[in-house]
Amino acid sequence: MKFFERLLFGSHLSEDEVLFCTIHRHWSLIAGDMIKIALFGYILPILIVLYVVGPSSPLSYFFYAWIVLSFLLTLYTWFNWYGDAILCTNHGVINVTWDGFLDQSSILVEYRNIESVSYRRTGVRETFLNCGEVSLVRASGMDITIADIDQPQRAAKLIAKYKDEILNPPGVTDRDVLNKFAKTVAENIVINT
Repeated sequence: MKFFERLLFGSHLSEDEVLFCTIHRHWSLIAGDMIKIALFGYILPILIVLYVVGPSSPLSYFFYAWIVLSFLLTLYTWFNWYGDAILCTNHGVINVTWDGFLDQSSILVEYRNIESVSYRRTGVRETFLNCGEVSLVRASGMDITIADIDQPQRAAKLIAKYKDEILNPPGVTDRDVLNKFAKTVAENIVINT
């Protein structure tokens, strides 16, 4: 597992769980916030320090603090975006919602409870930026829809692929399962008689 994935998502995984892939929300969700932070948090105070106040003026320390706070806001915005993810593991799909350093939640949907996976792109923004929503149709009838996923078609295919690999491992056929079941039944009959 990568360092950031272990740091952010390790608490959502059990000890025997293996993380196959991480699917993130689209970068366009934070583009507007990052542009605002760049303009008002970095460019504006630097221009004020260089052209109005002067780099060695005591007032320039206020603007240096402004830049440091903007950097912290940049980190928070990035972590808030990166922390909202879908984790594909050997147990199922985990939808992680990150609303701050102290506010995280997750929902585990086991592969055996997923009937199908679908995706949807609607509108100009989603079509041109290749983002959309991924829906997990559960056997209970309660679907889980995750919006603004980057490359939703690829994400849906990955989830379906991992589901198929876990539930139908290669080399195991129905005949193998029936032989194992028959052997277990035969052993139980011998033990009980």
